[in-house]
Amino acid sequence: MTLRSQVRPRSSWRWWSIAALCALATGCPDAPVVEDDVCNDPTRLCTWAGTGEAGFNGDGQRLLDSSMYWPIDLTFTSGGDAYVLDWNNHAVRRVDDDGRFETIVGTGFVGDGPDDLSDLSEPGAIGTTVHLNHPTQLVELVSGKLLLVSWHNHKLREVDPETGRVVVTCGGAPGFDGDGEAARHAKLNQPTQVALAPDGTLYILDMRNQLVRRIAPDSTIDTVAGTLQQRGYEGDGGPPTEARFNFPTGSNPPPGGSVVLDEDGRLYVADTLNHVIRRIDFDADVIDTFAGTGSPGFGGDGGPATEAMLNNPRDMEVHDGKLYVADEFNNRVRAIDIDSGTIETVAGNGEEGYDGEGELPTETALNRPGGLAFDGEGNLYIADSYNHRIRTFRPGGQQ
Repeated sequence: MTLRSQVRPRSSWRWWSIAALCALATGCPDAPVVEDDVCNDPTRLCTWAGTGEAGFNGDGQRLLDSSMYWPIDLTFTSGGDAYVLDWNNHAVRRVDDDGRFETIVGTGFVGDGPDDLSDLSEPGAIGTTVHLNHPTQLVELVSGKLLLVSWHNHKLREVDPETGRVVVTCGGAPGFDGDGEAARHAKLNQPTQVALAPDGTLYILDMRNQLVRRIAPDSTIDTVAGTLQQRGYEGDGGPPTEARFNFPTGSNPPPGGSVVLDEDGRLYVADTLNHVIRRIDFDADVIDTFAGTGSPGFGGDGGPATEAMLNNPRDMEVHDGKLYVADEFNNRVRAIDIDSGTIETVAGNGEEGYDGEGELPTETALNRPGGLAFDGEGNLYIADSYNHRIRTFRPGGQQ
């Protein structure tokens, strides 16, 4: 289904209707000036979901009428289904066939699983009985099931979209344990994201352990990059298991770090607090810095990514030969050509805030973008987290 065309034209319709009513009354807020068809132009940045108000106003609303609370990421499946990680509402929400939100995992209350713990064994628990604590990512598996990264629950959960049931597949109490054994019995410590290889190998950003871990197709887990609970910026040019990363830590850290694979099987790691992107070539057993200087800031567009400055890089996506990065504290989305290494800004003007609809992406304010996703038509969706919206446009200027 073409989700963009189903919901985006409502943006201008809604505000023109409000403006007409306000012409007959006093005290109405100023509506953003949006031409009737501007949000039908995919080269312009427009809101796809969210009212901009932090909160939860229930399921069954159309996307532009739905409140979210710091949406952190979203996912489009191969079948065209769309899911949003509504982070501070502790929920996974799906777009139904009528273009409305429905919660599939989460109760609205902070917790860790259903009261009867039935998600710890097959067949699992109904998703809407499963308490969550700040989920961060949803990934489609080869089987058609979905893998939910339950960040503050220190677990990975498998979601069956056909039955609505959820079962824990990795993790338990926070910690580090299990290398060389079955992943189901391993311990993680605030895993942020995963990346899935075509053969089913799963790479996990084990954030507070400062590691990248791998679950092989035979379900055994091991560490493939980083030094356990040792923060730093070391190891370029050497084996990934001797490197150090710098991800958020402490008793209650914010989410940080992400992982994504390119078509050649190289793994990119958003080394958030080092303000760089690292690249791991497993065939060569080498890690290197792919983007960033190691100092927080903004600069370098049009030149080599290794000479550019990033500020708290978060989610990443690979699309059409480019690595897209949510450059959170720069309030921008950057794109790096994987072959040439050149970096550019594709969305965000550097201002922190919200300044309306229908502008060119690079002339529009964002507010700490945390997540990115592409749909099947090549549209880029941005989890504009602190604006409580999902924004979208099509990179490359194609109508």
